[in-house]
Amino acid sequence: MISPGLRLGLAGAVTLCLSAISASVQAANWTDSTVVSGFMSAVYSRTNEGIPFNGGAAEAGINKDGSFQGTRYGVNIRSQVTDKVNFASQLFASQEGEQFNIVLDWAFAGIKLGDDVTLRAGKIKYPIGLVNEYVDVGVAYPWIRAPLSIYSDSAEGPSATDESYSGFSLLTEKLSGDWTYSADLFAGQVDVEGTEIGYLKKLAGLSLRADWNDMLQLHAAASRSEMQALEGVTSEMDGEKKSTALLGVKAEVDNVVVYAEGSKATLGVAGGKDVTTNSAYLTVGYRLGNFLPHVTYQTWERKAEAETNGNDITTLGVRYDMNPSTALKLEVSNIKTDGNGLFEPDPGEEVSGSTRLVSVSVDVVF
Repeated sequence: MISPGLRLGLAGAVTLCLSAISASVQAANWTDSTVVSGFMSAVYSRTNEGIPFNGGAAEAGINKDGSFQGTRYGVNIRSQVTDKVNFASQLFASQEGEQFNIVLDWAFAGIKLGDDVTLRAGKIKYPIGLVNEYVDVGVAYPWIRAPLSIYSDSAEGPSATDESYSGFSLLTEKLSGDWTYSADLFAGQVDVEGTEIGYLKKLAGLSLRADWNDMLQLHAAASRSEMQALEGVTSEMDGEKKSTALLGVKAEVDNVVVYAEGSKATLGVAGGKDVTTNSAYLTVGYRLGNFLPHVTYQTWERKAEAETNGNDITTLGVRYDMNPSTALKLEVSNIKTDGNGLFEPDPGEEVSGSTRLVSVSVDVVF
């Protein structure tokens, strides 16, 4: 006869074993549904100008001494936790001056609310811009760097897009014939670097996309937020509104590749005239086997009171696909400046009217 104490001990052991087996099965299922991938872009650029160009939040930039700015690495982790819950994140490292900066670029959970509706929460890629949600993945587009008229993160730049936001997204996706439609209603807060504005709060926006048979993509988006200055900093934009609107189209028919986007950003100024920025670019390319030669014209102009600032950039480039996961790129650009544009001169320095920029890159996904 087994004593009551022994029976309880055996029951506890059995329960513990079953719990361990269940945990092991769940862990195995979790690892089986987890995918790790990544990308890398090695970039070298040089201008014929001593004043740094496109320093962005890093306060570095490209000049006649040459720079590896734009070199970047990323690792993505995606897991299907359950049938209705998934998780995605990205660790990102980029060249900033002489150092690499490593950040958690984005990390969010998605919950399926229905066949076509997903609620996402966490730090999410900003959904405004044709390529903004994968702007760091060089293999995914023709250029070495996405057009700066839309995608620059410089504090004095076009202000059309942001890296990511912390908040919520209600994403609806629908397939109808050869068309795929999506609507992303999002809200939250954006942390801003390299400017007196610390973050954008009360962010709300809507991103719409329509994709026809992977040959034509239409995109329209708008957002509105409130600018919040850093603690202890006095700013004329503190508490004022920021609004953005963007239209874009991407097409690939036969061997012809076209990208085009236009945007407008308006930043409120207390007691003064709003700062407005109008930006646009057009890229046309033609595939010749593994080669994709292309030309891009981009322009942006920022108006603040009686001052204007901006750049017109014309770029000739070629992309060579070594294999489906590796691309080599070469670009030569001519930059014309109104004001300082994306150049960052020291006091007393003046930017020349025309600057040449040469860039090469190797892009890889794995």
